[in-house]
Amino acid sequence: MQIATAVVQALNDDSVVDAIQLIRAGWWIYLKANADRERLVQRGLTVAGKFVCHSEFTTRTSRSVKITVKDLPLHYVDNAQVLETFSQICTILSPVQYGTLWYNGQSTSICNGDRFFYVPEAVVGKIPMSVKVGEYKARVFRPAALMQCVTCDQMGHKALDSQCLALAPQDIMDMVETFRGGKNPLSNLHNCPEGCGFNDGQHEFHSSEQHYQFQWLRHYGKVEESYTVLESESGVEAMCLAHEILLEMETHSDWWEQAMSVMTDLNRKKYQACEHAHEVLLDSNVVLVKATSNVFWGSGLNPERTLTTLSDYWPGKNHMGKLLVCLHDKFMQIEDDSDQMDGCKRKASSPLQAEGQKQNKQSEPNGSP
Repeated sequence: MQIATAVVQALNDDSVVDAIQLIRAGWWIYLKANADRERLVQRGLTVAGKFVCHSEFTTRTSRSVKITVKDLPLHYVDNAQVLETFSQICTILSPVQYGTLWYNGQSTSICNGDRFFYVPEAVVGKIPMSVKVGEYKARVFRPAALMQCVTCDQMGHKALDSQCLALAPQDIMDMVETFRGGKNPLSNLHNCPEGCGFNDGQHEFHSSEQHYQFQWLRHYGKVEESYTVLESESGVEAMCLAHEILLEMETHSDWWEQAMSVMTDLNRKKYQACEHAHEVLLDSNVVLVKATSNVFWGSGLNPERTLTTLSDYWPGKNHMGKLLVCLHDKFMQIEDDSDQMDGCKRKASSPLQAEGQKQNKQSEPNGSP
């Protein structure tokens, strides 16, 4: 009778109830109209002073899923705001409720600030992992089996879990070397030693980033402004200065058509001039990846995510890494050709050949030139 009383109290009308049935451990409530069913779902049931979780069933195979919302200040965001926000995203099957703290495996009466509600399983994929409620950004959690991986787009696991298609095996990780930041000689932000000779024939540069930004400004006719980049003390400063100067331009699409050739040429000059950077590049016998958020020059991921993610799933194109690998191969070819030439010279001056030359000289007649 408690269930029947709760249903009537929620709907304020017993005539809309068709039947109430107990099947195993669950109560099935049958209503005569869809409008009454929606009202019951929105209002919920309170039995013996406690809210009872319930779901809307249209078929025996339908299921409801618990959605938990975190990071919303308790006194600044009420449940009505949460319900209004998520109702615009998907169907809500229950009132929004507060989560409670657990102690020794049991739920307490202390609110933990979390909010939760139930939705149909079919709409879980529509709910993003973060939602802005009022002025606050909330994290959204759902059962792991219904989560969509943000890396491989498959359902049923988090990003880079053991079953993720994008997870790189260890042997692939061992073949990748990431670089970022001014401390790494492979980075375009790295400052070469002063006086190493990194220049374009007229101007000295401390980093390939400074050279690149200088060229970028010159491309758009900002000749006088380009000298402010030459006065910068770091690649980051040069980049900020150039972007500030070109801020009013809506597009730089024509620059990207030649950006790769410009970056390749100035990096070739850098690694020819800077001995330490040249050695580091030649010692890198793996795939080089610029592990930054830049999706053109880098992988679009941080170093850790870059290493553990297969390259097909990187959001970035890693043009800088590919460029350096090409330069590495060219410099290695030059080294190999040089070694072969040295080998020929050493062979020409070998003791065996020298002895032959001595015998030939002894056999020559006196007075020969």
